[in-house]
Amino acid sequence: MTLSQSREYAQVNRSKDVPWYLPSINPRLRGDALTKLLKEYSGISEDKQEAHLLAIREKAYAIYPMPCIGLFWWLVLGLSLHPAYPALLQFLKTAPQKKVLDLGTCLGQDLRKLAFDGVPVSSLYGCDIMPAYQAMGHELFRDEPTFGSQFIHGDLFAREDAGDALLATKGSWDVIVLNMFLHAYSLPQQTQAAARILALLSSAPQSKILGIQAASTTAGAHVLKYPFLKPGVEKEIWRHSRESLVTMWEEVAKKAGVKVRVWAEYRDRVELGTKDDAMRHTKAKGFFKGEAGDQRRLFFLIERI
Repeated sequence: MTLSQSREYAQVNRSKDVPWYLPSINPRLRGDALTKLLKEYSGISEDKQEAHLLAIREKAYAIYPMPCIGLFWWLVLGLSLHPAYPALLQFLKTAPQKKVLDLGTCLGQDLRKLAFDGVPVSSLYGCDIMPAYQAMGHELFRDEPTFGSQFIHGDLFAREDAGDALLATKGSWDVIVLNMFLHAYSLPQQTQAAARILALLSSAPQSKILGIQAASTTAGAHVLKYPFLKPGVEKEIWRHSRESLVTMWEEVAKKAGVKVRVWAEYRDRVELGTKDDAMRHTKAKGFFKGEAGDQRRLFFLIERI
């Protein structure tokens, strides 16, 4: 962990008295896909799943109190909702030597879904700044003997000369997954991250970066403050619109001399229920002042051509 990230870790508000720490699991988040994964992959019967998930959430929140942990968004198996997911499975199954990196993997839920859907475990790797998430993922899915050590403790923002384990994998990944990750940073940081992520990607045609992030219909900077952070602490982050996200990736690729095809599209937040349910939530619960009604979930795909 870099000095700046150690400082940021110390500044986060670790309280449970925040809007994104839910006392119970919204039934909409526990869909059939998750129930089946836990039952058939992890061997956890349906009657024991809720207690298991609540216990895991407590431990994961103690490691790092991210809103997505408190809100149980990790139960949604977001990658499997991506429009490109069926094509991704086909891409990975027909070429088992392909390598997938889930960047900001958290508990590794998307990797387990890929494994359950037939992608060889030997192709699947996760990376996170929090090494404790590796053991937490094994505890969640009860698969340490079979999932092994498919985890890289790395820092995307490390100095080039720091010998970072993630940056050492430059040019080696066929697929990089970015779920609910980049939106936690400022625009300059996101641009730097995008350049480094693109450098991690294999130079082979059809190598791809795909994922999901929080977005807005109007791109702009927002300031994180209490209750996200401790009182008196502030941090700027950038909410992309569909158009600004496409522009960022196209400009980063052009600067690197890499030809890519970029796609991005807003999609309904299926974990909130119907489209009307999602819109009611969006209008009522903008994370930032003035954002209510504008926030969206943005799916994207960047593919080398």
